[in-house]
Amino acid sequence: MFDVTQNRRKNLAKIFESFPSLASFSKAIGRSPQQVSGMLNGAKPFGPRVARDIESILKLPEGSLDMEDPPSVGAPILEITDRLEREKQSVPSGHNVISIPTLQMENQKDGYEALQTSFVEMLRVKTAWFFSQPVPTANPQALRVITAASDGMAPKIRRGDIVLIDTAQNTFTSNGIYAVEFANSLFFNRVQLMPDGTVLLKFENRDYDQITLQHPGDVKVVGRALTVLNVHNL
Repeated sequence: MFDVTQNRRKNLAKIFESFPSLASFSKAIGRSPQQVSGMLNGAKPFGPRVARDIESILKLPEGSLDMEDPPSVGAPILEITDRLEREKQSVPSGHNVISIPTLQMENQKDGYEALQTSFVEMLRVKTAWFFSQPVPTANPQALRVITAASDGMAPKIRRGDIVLIDTAQNTFTSNGIYAVEFANSLFFNRVQLMPDGTVLLKFENRDYDQITLQHPGDVKVVGRALTVLNVHNL
């Protein structure tokens, strides 16, 4: 009898074999080692939403974890692991940093204009700090910095703050704060996924009303916000 949950556990175990340790694998998929261990041995639930989230993070075809005989499920993971190792080794001795560029926008309307006038062109962080953080990304090269152009998420994210985003997370797979493009502008919103399939775009600033997306595909998800650097005048 076809058991989709068992297939997920089996395929996750195959992917896990491509990583040197449970800690590195857990970090790559944005979960705790305890949760990953439980998903592998059956002690924790492994539902479709978690499966789709892991597939999205690891750049796997949607639904591949559910398949009884998925096509080359381990191949993309080896590529991601190799890329992470190259990122660590490519930093010159004495310059132990990772450079994160500004997101380049294709549009110059409305909020985009403010983004392009940011005084930050490149964010450089120490490699040791980066790999010690619970950053839910399997690809450091997907990281970008954006200057917040509105106060919709104030006080958490204020106008002019520098926000680090993961552009690899470009679908609504779990609740969190995302950079979203709509109405020819880019906004940060707290996203809440609803049981009926709709998505709520919420603002921390109470001057703004939340937005209900009946069709989430109508907006473009630019990336998930990871860290904010607050900027203000003294």
